[in-house]
Amino acid sequence: MHITDALPEDHEALTRLTKASKAYWGFDMEIMEQWSDELTITQTYIEEHFVYKLLVENILVGYYSYFEKESKLVKLDNLFIQPEYIRQGYGTLLMKNFLQRVSEKYNEVTLDAEPLSTDFYANFGFKIVGQLPSTIEGRFLQIMTKIL
Repeated sequence: MHITDALPEDHEALTRLTKASKAYWGFDMEIMEQWSDELTITQTYIEEHFVYKLLVENILVGYYSYFEKESKLVKLDNLFIQPEYIRQGYGTLLMKNFLQRVSEKYNEVTLDAEPLSTDFYANFGFKIVGQLPSTIEGRFLQIMTKIL
């Protein structure tokens, strides 16, 4: 098992993983279609962001991505796990790797969390500081931050 840089040619596999992971939480096909562009990982995205993938016996199990918002502030943009590996500790492994990776350079992390995932992030010390309207009317993402 290892975490390594994602390559631009990983974009299709990361997109499939992202969409499968999101659908795992019970979103219907209409909503998934609305989110299709948001959930697509392009080669350019990988080139312009920090993207790390988790491989277990050469199988893509999950990934995370982030970018610098300001000199000491970083945003966790994605953290997704293949559905068959959810609730097996891989999300925790990726989050710990992410926090370790950014802790020396940044003072604060922000992210926009699905309502179903706020407890996961709270376990790592993230606090809800606001809400962000999603593309679905009446639905909100939680803006969460953590001081490093």
